[in-house]
Amino acid sequence: MKYEEQVKSAIKNTLTPTESLDCFDVDRNLSEVGVDSINFVRITVELEDMLEIEFPFDQLVLNESGSIRNLCKIIEAIKG
Repeated sequence: MKYEEQVKSAIKNTLTPTESLDCFDVDRNLSEVGVDSINFVRITVELEDMLEIEFPFDQLVLNESGSIRNLCKIIEAIKG
């Protein structure tokens, strides 16, 4: 999946997960591994800086966008 490594990197840089992201189900909501709304914003800001993009405000909802796969899909839609 395109951008998966960048998303995982941003998550790793934002918090110390209790489990390895290498084995992490890309469809699992990040809130299930301790990502709260503040950390989710930090992750998206890091991705914006890393990839030189800007997430649409309406797509920054942890419960809806909070999986690795969904973040990758949003980035792919932005980057084209």
